[in-house]
Amino acid sequence: MLTLSFEELQKLLTQNYKVYEEEQMSLQMYHTTYASTIQSPVCEGKAISTTIREGITLLRLQLTFKQDTQTEIKSLQPQIGFAYCLAGTISAIRNNRGYLPPDDNIINMPAYHGYMYVAPTSQGWQYFKANIGYEAIYIHFSYPAFIQLVGEQLNEMPTEFKLPMNDYSRYYFKQAKLTTPVVALCESLFNNPFSGKSREFYREAKVIELIAYQLDELVKSPDEIDSTGSMLTKKEEMLIERSYQLLMANLVNPPSLMELAREIGMSDYRLKNGFKQKYGQTPYRFIAEKRMITARELLAKGNMNVSEVANAVGFNSLGSFSNSFYEKFGIRPSEVK
Repeated sequence: MLTLSFEELQKLLTQNYKVYEEEQMSLQMYHTTYASTIQSPVCEGKAISTTIREGITLLRLQLTFKQDTQTEIKSLQPQIGFAYCLAGTISAIRNNRGYLPPDDNIINMPAYHGYMYVAPTSQGWQYFKANIGYEAIYIHFSYPAFIQLVGEQLNEMPTEFKLPMNDYSRYYFKQAKLTTPVVALCESLFNNPFSGKSREFYREAKVIELIAYQLDELVKSPDEIDSTGSMLTKKEEMLIERSYQLLMANLVNPPSLMELAREIGMSDYRLKNGFKQKYGQTPYRFIAEKRMITARELLAKGNMNVSEVANAVGFNSLGSFSNSFYEKFGIRPSEVK
């Protein structure tokens, strides 16, 4: 297995960093995006980094290692972070100087899972399998930037989340499956339809919206988190995953809730609640979300006009499509570039 030190990994990711957007060629500190295209004997891919505000950084990694590789991870400054894995699987062992029991230091994060953490310092190792594409988005905060951003809502957060900010012998870590809205937000961060200042506002708004989802999960009571009903059995999870596949295959002409429930052999009530429990949305909202994301991607490619895109995602009325698109993204379909 190939081993890379923290310094070697940073050099690999940043050796040809350059300003990514021409309009950001000024020397301003914030909203300048740097991108690195990586072509080396070790791995291939991209690294994109943007400073959103002072103490808030957005990072996207798309990497494929050419052999099994372990890389050192290190953070010597107090930091709060959110991580979202969108492809591949990452395994890691964090050595937090004995602050956690050994089992809590082991992280296995498959696609469409994420985690949040609070750490005064952190170091350990990440493991990547050869020839498997890995994609992840990270949002990092300094302690002062996070505290300033959330303000008084910090008082509502769990004690275990706040403790590491005052007691440097503590560490917080929580992992969970990503809901459909969070996945959509992650995708929208780098499908920005705007330019100039509007591009900056859009990106920052999406980062803040992601943070809002994470903070909402932190302050929810256990009853609120499980408000969709009792825990799903393994069989029910498999059936709901089947319903997800059916919906994805029929975005233009999806089955009704009753038809979908009958197809997978589950009651419509249990399907609706179970789907929301597993994916964060009802099947109806899921379809609406996916249609809009697909429409935006088609418009951005520029191969179809607005009417063709509306038909492609199942809208018979151009007006309804335009209104739905505006409600979702804040712009009309014709404004997508």
